[in-house]
Amino acid sequence: MTCIIAARDENKIVVGTDSLYYRPAGYNSYKNAEKIFKIKGFVIGGAGSIRINQIVRYYFKPPIKSNSMDDYEFMCSSFIDSLQACLKKNRMLKTVEGVSQVGEAVYFLVVYNNNFYTIWSHFGVIQWVEPYAAIGCGENFSLGVLHALYNKEKDKKKLVEQALITTSYFDAGVKPPFSFIEVPIKNNKHK
Repeated sequence: MTCIIAARDENKIVVGTDSLYYRPAGYNSYKNAEKIFKIKGFVIGGAGSIRINQIVRYYFKPPIKSNSMDDYEFMCSSFIDSLQACLKKNRMLKTVEGVSQVGEAVYFLVVYNNNFYTIWSHFGVIQWVEPYAAIGCGENFSLGVLHALYNKEKDKKKLVEQALITTSYFDAGVKPPFSFIEVPIKNNKHK
C-alpha cells in the first residue's frame, strides 16, 4: 500500500511518498516506517514489504561504479548483485523456477545520477525516459497527473504533492501524510 513518485527539473529532484502500511486488521500510518531514504548517493523508495525496506535502508551498502560502466550497466549488474547479496544474507531472497526474487512482493524506485530506475521483485531494471516516475498503488493516476502538469507546475515538490493527493483520492491504498526528499541535480545533467 504505497505510492512513490519522483520528478526532476534542471536544479533538483523531488521524491515523495505516502505513509500507509497494511496490517491484517486494516491500514495504518506508522512512525519510523519511512518508505524513501538516502544511501550514499542514491535515493531509494520501496513499495511493498516494510521489512525489506528496513533491510535495504540499514544493511545495504551500494557498490561504487566502475568508470568502465555506464549507469544502466552498473544498475543492472553491480548494484543488483549487491542488493541480492544483502537480501540473501538477511533471508529475504528465494529462487522461483530458477530466478532469484525477493520472498515478498516489493519493488523499488531508485534515483541515481539524476536518473530514475524501477527494480522489480525479480530484479529486472528499467530506466525511465520521462523526467518523472511513479511506482506502487495508483501509479497510473500519479503518472497522469505528472504528465498533465509537468510543464505547467515549475515547483516539482508541489507537482509531486499534487500527484500524491490525486492518487490518494482515487486509490484507497494511498493516504497522507506525505513525506519528501529533495536532492540537487548533479553536474546539471542527466543521461
